[in-house]
Amino acid sequence: MGNSERYALIIGISAYGDGERITELPYAKMDALRLRDVLLQNGAFEPNHVYLLANGFEDNEPDGIRPPTRPEILQVTNHVLQSARHEDLVLLFFAGHGVEVSQTPYLITADTKMEVVKETAIKIADLNAKFEESKAGFILRLFDACRRPFAQARGVMETMSRGLEEAILKTAKGWASFSSCSSGEMAHESNEFEQGVFSYYVCEGLQGKAVNDNSRVTLERLVDYVKTSVDNWCDRQTLSQTPHFQSDLSGPIVLTTLPRVPQVASHSPADPIAAYKNMVELHLQRAPADAQQLRETTEEERREAYELIHGVIEESLQLVAHPRIEVLLRGPLRISKFVPAVREALHADLARVGLGELCMEPPVCTRVHLSSSTAVLPSTRVFFVLQRFGFYYWLWYCYQCDVTPNYKGFQPDPLLATGWFTFAPGAVKDPSKIQGAVREVFSRMIPISEAWAGQLTNYIEAQVKPLRDLGTIVE
Repeated sequence: MGNSERYALIIGISAYGDGERITELPYAKMDALRLRDVLLQNGAFEPNHVYLLANGFEDNEPDGIRPPTRPEILQVTNHVLQSARHEDLVLLFFAGHGVEVSQTPYLITADTKMEVVKETAIKIADLNAKFEESKAGFILRLFDACRRPFAQARGVMETMSRGLEEAILKTAKGWASFSSCSSGEMAHESNEFEQGVFSYYVCEGLQGKAVNDNSRVTLERLVDYVKTSVDNWCDRQTLSQTPHFQSDLSGPIVLTTLPRVPQVASHSPADPIAAYKNMVELHLQRAPADAQQLRETTEEERREAYELIHGVIEESLQLVAHPRIEVLLRGPLRISKFVPAVREALHADLARVGLGELCMEPPVCTRVHLSSSTAVLPSTRVFFVLQRFGFYYWLWYCYQCDVTPNYKGFQPDPLLATGWFTFAPGAVKDPSKIQGAVREVFSRMIPISEAWAGQLTNYIEAQVKPLRDLGTIVE
């Protein structure tokens, strides 16, 4: 791509005019801003060829920013695609919501109204047609769509549909498309990163984590790095998100070039202090970011973190005010006080990820018991367990359907459900991160509780039916 030009259209939509029906995405704007900075610093993109369309900045709004509305996005897209020549590269990045309505996939913009989505969102088929008309020889499209904001559950948050995935991943000669998740999944945001998880690793890879021996980050290396990193993050958080890549590009595409780090001479250097500094810098550049930030945990820190977690749970439960729900909170509990099935589930998860031998002390637990005065709502126990390891902590959780002796034939499915969050030292004492994790635990409990309630209702209906057949039940 000798005399080629590079164009970037970077979109990050955090705030939506139809706020009652479309969930805001706190970190989409940061994804767009960080990617712009990375491309300008190491990607050989000229500033006048990089277009940033983002919103949601309360203070210090970046220079040269444009509103991510439907007219503005289409206007800038037309300008870029008409300007690009055969030897040029065009990069499109979109962080925000995607949705399929009446089997038609759309990208939701800042001014989209869901009651007239066809007129106010961007139909992806129309966007694809614009790219097909462009003369650009290299087109790379990155979609961090179907975003799920951390610990929120309202508004538009549909999983990636098959039709939306196919539209986003459409390829043509000279195209490559990279999607943050696959059909049936959501793309997650992270309070720890203050970015979308996919976008965070894209930026991290471009900044050097995916660099090859020639100090360059190629598209192929970036895709491998992002897929592996997102998969590892999901394993730590017991979530599912699988980036999907399709390409019809030929040959390696260099996205960023990093400054070469001076190599330490094999013989005794003239300045050993400078050589040592270079060695440290080279090692840190090659080490994963999450590994660089690790330090050893302490029992005192765990005690402080547990007190914070217990307090956050207690505050959260104050919002549960219903005449038919009783809430009991207990803790701290030692592992010997756990229900046997819960204790076994914890040991099973530790063994499954190979951490069973790395526990520093017996875990500390808080138990929440949610019981109801109505027969068709099963009681639920939620266990919050803080487990300390050498270099990080687990906030492990377990939902248990509390079956009373009156329901001898009732078999809830599943009887238990578990998961966990992984915290680095220091982060485990951050109130905002703990609050987000606790809310996420309660958010994930909703579909499980709904399933249990439905199963119990069906069971009770079967028990009551013979009585109803005999006559009217007096209420």
